[in-house]
Formats: sequence, C-alpha cells, structure tokens
Amino acid sequence: MPFRLNLLEPRNSRPPPRIAIPPEDYDSASSTDSTETAKSCFRSSHEGRDHSSYVASASTSLAPTSSYRSSSDFLLHPTNEPGRFSGASSAAGTPVPSRSGTPLPQFYSSAASSSCTSDADSEPTSPLLPRNRRNRWWNDDGQRWWITSREGRRRRRRKESWCSGRFIRRVIRVVLRHPLFPTQPTSILLTLLVLTIFAILLTLLLIHVLNPDKEPLPWRAYCSIPSVSTSPPSLSATSYSPGYPFNSLAPSDVSSLSSIVPNSFPPPQLDDYPPAGVFLGVFTMDSAVERRMLVRSTWASHERSRNGAGAGDDGLGTSRTVVRFVLGKPRSSWDRRIQLEAETYNDMIVLPIAENMNSGKTHSFFDWASTEAWVPPLPADHDPKLAANYSYTNITASSPIPLARHDPYPARQEWHMSGQQTPWVRPDFIVKVDDDSFVMLAELEARLRVELHTKTRYTPENGTLYSRDPSSETPHTGMPEPDVHKPSSSSVGINATAAPLYERAPPSQVPASRPSPVDDPLVYWGYLVKNQFMAGELYALSWSLVDWVARDPTVKSMTRGKEDKQVARWMRLHPRAPEVRWKSERCWIYDHPRAGTVYSHGFLFPSEVTRARKSILSYLSAATEFFGGLASAPFAAAPIGDGSSPTSWAYSSVTAFGVRYNPPLSDLTTLQAVEALVEGSDTSKLKEGGDVTAEDAWIRREGRKTRYEDKRVGGTIVVHFIKKNPWFLETALAFLEGEEQTVREKKQHFIDRALGLPGNSSDVLSGTSSSVPQSR
Repeated sequence: MPFRLNLLEPRNSRPPPRIAIPPEDYDSASSTDSTETAKSCFRSSHEGRDHSSYVASASTSLAPTSSYRSSSDFLLHPTNEPGRFSGASSAAGTPVPSRSGTPLPQFYSSAASSSCTSDADSEPTSPLLPRNRRNRWWNDDGQRWWITSREGRRRRRRKESWCSGRFIRRVIRVVLRHPLFPTQPTSILLTLLVLTIFAILLTLLLIHVLNPDKEPLPWRAYCSIPSVSTSPPSLSATSYSPGYPFNSLAPSDVSSLSSIVPNSFPPPQLDDYPPAGVFLGVFTMDSAVERRMLVRSTWASHERSRNGAGAGDDGLGTSRTVVRFVLGKPRSSWDRRIQLEAETYNDMIVLPIAENMNSGKTHSFFDWASTEAWVPPLPADHDPKLAANYSYTNITASSPIPLARHDPYPARQEWHMSGQQTPWVRPDFIVKVDDDSFVMLAELEARLRVELHTKTRYTPENGTLYSRDPSSETPHTGMPEPDVHKPSSSSVGINATAAPLYERAPPSQVPASRPSPVDDPLVYWGYLVKNQFMAGELYALSWSLVDWVARDPTVKSMTRGKEDKQVARWMRLHPRAPEVRWKSERCWIYDHPRAGTVYSHGFLFPSEVTRARKSILSYLSAATEFFGGLASAPFAAAPIGDGSSPTSWAYSSVTAFGVRYNPPLSDLTTLQAVEALVEGSDTSKLKEGGDVTAEDAWIRREGRKTRYEDKRVGGTIVVHFIKKNPWFLETALAFLEGEEQTVREKKQHFIDRALGLPGNSSDVLSGTSSSVPQSR
C-alpha cells in the first residue's frame, strides 16, 4: 500500500513516516500469543537485570507510536537529526514489514520445550548491536579453575585487610556523605571549634589524671624537720610516704618537741676540714650557647657563689670545685661553632655519642669521668691531720689540665705565676647538673664536705648504718620510712644530727699502705623524690660509685630510660648496696617561683626558714597542749594527703599552687620585681590598694647579712626549672647581688651601738614576723 511522502514540509514539523503493514501479514492470534508469552517471560524475569530483552510483538505494529519507534530503532541506520528515520526507510517505495509471521531466529531460540526463553537466549544477536560478552566462553559462569582460585584469594584478602587503604577510603567516603557532616562554612567552623575545645579538655584531663603531684608539698616542714635517714629506701608500697615528715612523727620516734629541732647548718668546725673535690658536669646541647654563657658569667665564676655569703672564705672551700659542660656529638651545622667554643673556653666535654637525654648520655658521662675527671689537689696550707685518705687520693693526672676562666682562683694563679701546675687528683664527688639549674657552689661543696668526712660502718646483723665513732651507739635508721632522731649527747662533730665525725689517728699511727676501697665513702646525694630516686636536676655520686658504674657490665645494659630513675636502680645493684648512703636535701633544692610546679616557691634564705621553724614549733606546742601529748596528735601517724596536717606548712608568700605567677603590683621596678620573688619579703606580700606601698616595702627589705644570719653558708643550693633566660637573670640578681646591709639596717645598727643594745635585731629591722598564718 503506497504512502504519502511530503518533501516540502518543514523538517521539524514533519511527522514520522507511517509504515503500513499488509493485512495478510497480520495474525491476531499470533500477536496475542506472542504478547502473552512476552509478558509472562517479563514477569518471570528477575528485577534489576543489567540488560533489556528485546522481544518482537505484533501489538507494537498497530500504531506507529514512539514506543514502536524506540523498540525498532536498532533496525535503522543512525541519523544525526532528531525525529527522522534514515534515508533508506523514507525513500523506499515499498513498505518494509515490521515483523515476519513467525519469530525471527535471531530473537527466539529454536527450542520448543519451553514457552519462556532464558535471558541468554532472548538477547538479540544482531550485528548492529554491541556484543554481549557474557555469553563468551572466557567470561561465562564456568570460569577456569585458576581464575576462580585467584578471585577467591582476592576476595579473602579484601575481607581480611580491613585496615587497607581501600577500606579507609570507603569509611571516609561514608563519613563525608553522612547527612550530619558539615558542608557549609559556618557549620564547618563551628565543628572545628567544638573539636578544638574537646581536645583541650581531654588533654587537661589526661594531664590531671597522669600527674602524680596534685597537692602542694609541705616545704616548710621539710626545712623544719629534715630527714636524717641515709639507708636506701625500700621499694615496697608501704615505704612510699608523700606526707613525709608528718607520718614520721610516731610515738616510737618522738617523745618531746625538742627532739625535732634540728641542729643549724653549718656545723661550727666545717672550715677546719679540707674541702671536698667536686667535679660538676653541666648537661647541655649544641644550640644552648646563650645558656652556657650565662652559667660561665654567673654561678660558675661569681665570688658570692664560690666564696659564700658575708666575707666568705676567699674561695678556699671551692678551690677544688670544677665546672665543665657535657654534650653529645654536635650536629653538622653546629660542629664548627662547638669546636671554636671549646678552644676558647676549655670547658667543653664532647661525648662520643649522639646527643640525647635518656638514651645513655648519663652513663657515658660517668664512664668518661672515671678516667678523665680531675680536680686541683688540697691546698698546701691545709692541716694534713684532717685530710681524707682514700684509695683514690694519690692518683694524679699525667699531664697538665687546660684551665677554664671560671676554674678555682688558686689553680689559675699558680699557672699565671709559675707557668706550672701541681698534678690534679681524682675528685671525691661527680655531680650531674642540668643547664636549667642555678647552683650555689659554696653551698653545694659544704654539704658534700660534710658527707665526705662523715664515716659510717655497716652491720649485717640488723642491716643498719652506724657511726665509726665507738662512743656513739645511735644507728642512723632502723626503719624503712624517713625518720627523725634525737641528738645524742655524745654526738659532737660536723654532723650531729646524723653520724658524728670519725676522729682520725695522729699521722704517726696512720698505716703507710694504700687505703682499702672498702673505706671509701659510698654517697648518693640529691633531692629524694617520692622515696625512690634523686631528682635529675642535680645529684652527686662519690668517686667509688662512679668507678663501679663505669665498669659493671650489668649497669652498661641499663642505660636507656629516665636517667635519674636509672641511676637509682644502679645504686640498688651495687655489691654493697645496703652501705650506700642516700642523703636527701629537700629544703634547699626547689624550682623557680615562676615554674608553677609542685616543687616551686619563692627564693629561700635562712632567715625565712628560721621564721617558718618557729611557726611550726608554735603549732606543735599548741597541738601538744590540746591533745595531751605529741604522740596523740592527729598528724602523728597520717600524711598530709589525709588533711591531718596544716595546709599552712605548704604556704608561700610568692606563689600559689596551680596558679600562674603574677607580680603583686604592675608598676614595680626591676629590683623590686626580683625582691617580690623572695620568700617572706614585704614586697611579695603587697596587694593592690593596700596600705603598704612598693617603696615602703623596698626600704624595709633585708640585707644579705640578715638573710644569711651572719653565716657563710646554710641557704639555697639549687634553683631548678629555669626555662627562660630572664628567669635565670632574676635568680642571679637575687642570690649574687644586693647589699650586705641596707641603709635602714645601718642606721639601726648605729643606734643600737649608741644605746648599748644587742646587735642582733634582724627581726625588728625587717619588720617581719612569721610569714605563715597560724593554723587554728
């Protein structure tokens, strides 16, 4: 049947060509059957198939609709114009039948056993269609065994590798696509702010939980009731005593208030005994040049550090004290500068290890010191009867030792005058110091001199330390806890609170043979932390301990870890560990006031310690009267953590625990600001809007003579945790500068002499009483 072909109509408005189907080719039954068959197959097919089944249907030829066109487009050539068939279908004069009477072989399978064809058989295979690779032998379900095993292994690996990059990317993708994930700038900033606050709070919580120091230490009690125990502390849980010395005041130890009053330091005959040889190794690193220069120009060479307070001793006490800087191998960028610095000052020790803090540097230093540490010999004008004679005393250096500018003055003067050097000898003590510590050398040497000349003996029967003096039968300690002992009436000498001096025999009775190493002192000196180890800012080992540490193979395998704790472990491994004297100094070693640690308080002087001691004794007297005896007082058996001892014993006029330091007034001068850091000073007690002004407080300050109670030594030994150079200079101004007497003290002294009054009126002059509020 012919159809009309209008070539003059616009291309866009021309309807699609209508294909006429001869009536003889149309079979309604066939169409109905085919349609039903197609529908049933479509219903039985699985949903979500990734391909379409092309089924020819006679019902689609009833009208030339768009559905018909879309279902038969695969028979036409593609065209670039929308809405048009190819030229072959429109130009032909004879219509092309839409389908044959029977299904085409390329659409239906020849199998007649089933009325519904399979998916694979129902897909078209026209050469005009893209190839379907699912029917190929290399891509069918029956894969070869080697491919199947490989894919299985890959699947197993994917399931097992949950931490792989692919899994992580998938998790990130899920998180980013979550509806609650912020996408707007405002929500992103708010989320970051919340996460930052959470991280800060979590960090503070962890710091609080992990920090063992949650309460201020009773430093006033440490100064008033010092421990005299020298036995190695026990490692058992019961020996941990954070409340020392309060839990030491047990009925078995103390029977009267006079028993806890310590003898003042120094002992009267301290300067009669020869000075100790002390070698200080200041641990530093290559880049800390400025800090090394500060040490060289302040406490390593200053006369008030070496001579002591008042008139001093002309440097005799520290005439055998040497300071050197210890560091590991410098970095390549600092190598040249370290070489020049070492050549300039002659005070650098470069260890053959990489720079570190807890990976063997301390042991390497002690190993070096066991063969290379030397100090000047005893002064020639000293009494030889009182000189110590140990196994290492007569070991001398084979060549002259290069001198540093801060070495003892007698040694430098000898080299300058004669060009010769008396052979240096082994030191009595090796001291490890951090470069953030400020050390008063005269104070340190005085304490170590006491330990050097205190002779003890060990009795294995009861495991206690005794004095060698046969007139004394009082043991140092018979308890694992720090304890307080009564001063023995027969205990006279350099250290009456502990072991008295051993009176040496006259020179004619001293044997000529070399002393045995058994008689060498075994001293481990420092600030005892939690009854376990000496704090790392400064601790001293006697020479015999250093020599053993350098040679012992077990110690060489224990060089990594917290170095101060490792040294304590070494001491417990010593063959004569029960004889090692663990001497702790808790009063005069503390942190800088600005440090904000549990060990920090104001700069401390003996005058303030005397006032603190009076305050504590006043409290104990009141407690004794109230409770009917010191043994029944509540602080007699419980530590400070239980709230049984007055909190005023941890009071500081300068700092507050857990609070950052701020000056009392904002308009203080430099010297007034340093005075405000002194514990118990009137300047440290100033308040905004108070009656006392900064000028009045400055006028009423104490001079050095009053603060040191007219003694050469007896004050601060080490100020630690000086992390900033301005803090270092503040410490130097507080301890190395200042007038011996202020103008006000000089006037008062003149008035007292004119009136014939006692000369010691420091309390009246200073205008201060006890700086500790009385506890109720």
